Amino acid sequence: MTIILAQFKKSLSHAAFGSSSNMGAGIDGGLIRPNIPYFLSLTFSCIDGGLIRPNIPYFLSLTFSCIDGGLIRPNIPYFLSLTFSSIDGGLIRPNIPYFLSLTFSSIDGGLIRPNIPYFLSLTFSSIDGGLIRPNIPYFLSLTFSSIDGGLIRPNIPYFLSLTFSSIDGGLIRPNIPYFLSFTFSSIDGGLIRPNIPYFLSLTFSSIGITLTCLHSISGLSLTERSNRMNVTSHLP
Repeated sequence: MTIILAQFKKSLSHAAFGSSSNMGAGIDGGLIRPNIPYFLSLTFSCIDGGLIRPNIPYFLSLTFSCIDGGLIRPNIPYFLSLTFSSIDGGLIRPNIPYFLSLTFSSIDGGLIRPNIPYFLSLTFSSIDGGLIRPNIPYFLSLTFSSIDGGLIRPNIPYFLSLTFSSIDGGLIRPNIPYFLSFTFSSIDGGLIRPNIPYFLSLTFSSIGITLTCLHSISGLSLTERSNRMNVTSHLP
């Protein structure tokens, strides 16, 4: 572990944040590319109507395409593959190969049709302002509460735990224990706060909008403000 942390520290200081070119320019149409070797590689491209594409090799790969009325397509190889198509009155179709395949058709007062071959069944209770609670023992547990301004909280134990709170201007908070924990707060001009326990800590300030997070990695802490990254270590 000491060797891994030392290599990680060295990689972060030299490879990931050695130059400002690794930090993207502009959330509203540019790229945010923190390069975190061995652990996490993220690419966010145009949040407000374009693409959000975090690439997390070995752990999690997500692709979000056009949140505001287009497609949301997280791709999580080896663990979970989801495809959400048109949240506001269209289709939500998460495809979870090897584990779970779901098809949600028409959120806003229409039909909910989960198709879960070979594995399990779901129980959904009241979409429009109530709770959607599929209980997937051993594989996946989801809780969706009010998509249009409330909470979307999928809990995926052992694999992925996400919490989405108010997509249109509130909070988006995916919590991914053991692998990656993100906190996105107010996409449309507010805060973006990625929290990545066990791996690293990032603090971004004033990159078009504000992105802030503080955490430590077994004594290793990272801080980056206004396109500046200071790598400090409290390791012995």
